[in-house]
Order: sequence, then structure tokens, then C-alpha cells
Amino acid sequence: MAKDGDRTGHDVTPIGIQGSIRPKSFLDVVSIVQNYYLAEKDGYELPDNLLTLKGKMLISEVGLKGAAISALISIPLTPLLVGVVERFIPIFGSYAFGFFDQAFAVVLALSFGMGYSLIVTHIGKFYAGRLTKRAINYLVFGLMFAAGLKLILATIIYNSLYATVLQEGRVARYLLKFYPYVS
Repeated sequence: MAKDGDRTGHDVTPIGIQGSIRPKSFLDVVSIVQNYYLAEKDGYELPDNLLTLKGKMLISEVGLKGAAISALISIPLTPLLVGVVERFIPIFGSYAFGFFDQAFAVVLALSFGMGYSLIVTHIGKFYAGRLTKRAINYLVFGLMFAAGLKLILATIIYNSLYATVLQEGRVARYLLKFYPYVS
């Protein structure tokens, strides 16, 4: 596939989903997007069917898995974040809450999601060309779909805990059980 007017004899073969190893991580998808971008930036017309249904599903699956891992991290750490910021839970064992305690809780709860967001932002600069845009859109679709599921799951978990576990009498019994270990 030599570019028109380019007679150097160099062919560019974009690495796609079909001819490569299945993308297992977010960085594999970034690499695929970068390869598409480089080929399209140089003026090569990539066929629409280069990104097959299987490729689209695999890219969406990577986004889905990434957001699922983010859910496993952020759902349990968000109540900890709120407890530390509201000065109910001592993160380092001392009830002398400081700015560092609160900042550490925020960083702990949000770091994975923020890191993922930075990589998605990095991909945004490659949003040019028909095939590259489609690959990025499928990745973002997987991320957004899983984020919606995370929202629903978190709402169900938090409301269930509130309705069943966090009743006044129950909380008092739990606290009395742990009092000898904490005092």
C-alpha cells in the first residue's frame, strides 16, 4: 500500500485486531489506535472492514474490563473517603484529622479512575481518521457502559447496606462487639 507519489517501495501495513494478538489491556488498545492513526495520518485509506465485529467487541471488552476494575476499587473506597472527609473514620488511627488524612483518602479513592481518565485523554489526540475514530468510540462505549453498570451496582449496594445493616440498634451491637479490640 504505497502512498500516491511515494515510490520508495515502503509499504505500511497497519496492525489491526485480526492479525495481532487479542488486546488484553488498555495499553494494547492504545497501541492499536496509534497504529491506525499513523496509517491514516500518512494518507493511507484503511478499509472499513479492517475493524471487524470481533475487533469492535474486543476493544469494547477492554473498556468494560477497565471500568469494572475501577468499580471494584472505587465502590469500597468511596465510603472510606466520605468517612475520613466527614471526620468519622481515622485513616491513620488518630482522631486528630488533618489535611493529609483527607487528601490521602481522596487520592486513594480516586487514583485508579483518574489514571484511567488520563490515558483516555491521551488517546483523544489521535481522534482523526475514520477507522481511528471508530476504534476510540468503541473503547469509550465499553467504558461508559460499564460506568453505568457501576453506578447502578453502587446504588443497589449502598441502599441495601443502609436499609439492612445501618439500623441504629444493629450498628450499636456491632460497635459494642468491636469495643474491646479498639479500646
